[in-house]
Amino acid sequence: WLCAFLVCVAFRGLQAILGASGVFAIFGGFCLACFVFVTALVPETKGRTVDEVLSLLRARACHLGLCHATADEEEAPGSPVHLRV
Repeated sequence: WLCAFLVCVAFRGLQAILGASGVFAIFGGFCLACFVFVTALVPETKGRTVDEVLSLLRARACHLGLCHATADEEEAPGSPVHLRV
């Protein structure tokens, strides 16, 4: 909702400065940046179990240096999930 509101508020002012094609180019650039972000950084989870998805996300978090779990804090499969990222 917030993004839709910002687009509606900003469109008229930006259109006066850049023209309609300039505004749509900027919004298209944002869409392209979001597409690249999702394609590059969000893993595919189709056909995977919850445990596989969680281990994939934990591995990515640890790769980025965001994990804090030690070996004795790891949860057993089927236990409640407490994300500490």
